[in-house]
Formats: sequence, structure tokens, C-alpha cells
Amino acid sequence: MEPTLLPGDALLVRKSRKYIPKRGDVVAFKPPEDPTIPFVMRITALSNNTVEIKDRILYVNGQKIQQLDFETKNYPPDSYGIEEPYLVPKDHVFLLGDNSANSWDSRFFGAVPQSDIIGKAYKIYWPLSRRGPIK
Repeated sequence: MEPTLLPGDALLVRKSRKYIPKRGDVVAFKPPEDPTIPFVMRITALSNNTVEIKDRILYVNGQKIQQLDFETKNYPPDSYGIEEPYLVPKDHVFLLGDNSANSWDSRFFGAVPQSDIIGKAYKIYWPLSRRGPIK
């Protein structure tokens, strides 16, 4: 999640059963491989959205969202780890790490059920020099 989060950052996560996921939120969730160790990533797409990556540009529902920083040697040149277009299943979210070149995210393990979201990460509280809201 660099540069948003750095190794050693301690976060506050707001847990709520009423949480409604929004694109752009940074969330803690239970990853499919080992649900005992939470991951933190950014919601890129919601239920029934389509996700595409073409020429290093992320599109959600056909709309250009952002340029991604991939090292092309790690991914097939057209897919960057996902089959395109990818339709996010109902009651799931598609998550990407902010450091796309080094992120193990929904491109590899698929969309995550909303029920596996622990909560929204909203503040870095440690170290004190980085204390503040997560953007």
C-alpha cells in the first residue's frame, strides 16, 4: 500500500455491520489464503462493476480511473493479472494495493465477499510522525 501506508504503520479500523463499501475506501479484510492475517487494500470496484486494465490504465465500468505502475515483466502485457473485462460478483468488492507492481490483490485471488471486510481503515496512529487520516 505504499506510499499510502508504510511498513510499521499502525492503523485504526472502524468496524461496523452497517458499513457500505465505497470505491476508494481503504479497508482491512480477511484474505482468501489465510483469513487469520488481515490485509489492507483499496476498494477499486463494487458489485456488478466491470474492471479492465489496458495499457497500464485501470477502467471501471468503461471509465478511466487511473494509471497503474506495473512492471510489465511480471504480467502478461494485456491482462496485468486479470481476465478482461472482469465482472465483480454480487456482494463482492475488487481490491487493489496502491503499489500495483508489488501487490498481491484481487487480480490474483479474485473479488472478496463484502462479509470478509473487517472495516474501513481511517487513521494511522503510529508512528507519531505519520499520525493522521488515511486518504
